[in-house]
Amino acid sequence: MGKPTLESMSRSIEEIQASIKKLEEDNEYLRDVIKEMSNPRKGVKSTRPMNREDAVRVVLGDMKDYSTKEAAQKLGLSYGQIYSARGGYTFADVFDETLKKK
Repeated sequence: MGKPTLESMSRSIEEIQASIKKLEEDNEYLRDVIKEMSNPRKGVKSTRPMNREDAVRVVLGDMKDYSTKEAAQKLGLSYGQIYSARGGYTFADVFDETLKKK
């Protein structure tokens, strides 16, 4: 093995810097994952009770193709309220309408 050249040392430094940058990005990502995992139930909070009109919108109407989370955010309802209506646990008559359409 010969004496290192300025060019090979420069290339090595660039590789080390790239490795450090990648490790810093990975570390930041893992911090975000840990932060998210430490609050697993944190979600959209309801600002009001769900009514029949909301149920119709999320089960049959303009909000039916939105994700549960998106619909909850847009309507000011909780994830659980949307999930319950879509599952037929609340507003069962609205849910039954989806069965009739199939």
